[in-house]
Amino acid sequence: MMDEIEILEGSFLDNKLIGEFDFKRYKLLLIGVVKTKQSSLFTHTMEILDKYFYFNPHSELKLQKGDVLILIGDIRSMKYFKRKLQKSAL
Repeated sequence: MMDEIEILEGSFLDNKLIGEFDFKRYKLLLIGVVKTKQSSLFTHTMEILDKYFYFNPHSELKLQKGDVLILIGDIRSMKYFKRKLQKSAL
């Protein structure tokens, strides 16, 4: 299944580089990231409705609250990851 997951403020992914997190550990594949602000480091992006889509993003791309991850994985893996992300933001 493919799903979108928003980075929550204070969660374990907030202000982390993509390369600092192992999505495979959760049996998920990161397809892309939608950011509200364009990254000054990476120019290869698609602008979509005032947001910026990074397909197969570089490991140095920084995740921030409000960014949306586009992931593929098993439904159970996706649900588990979402719960863990939400709990870490509390």
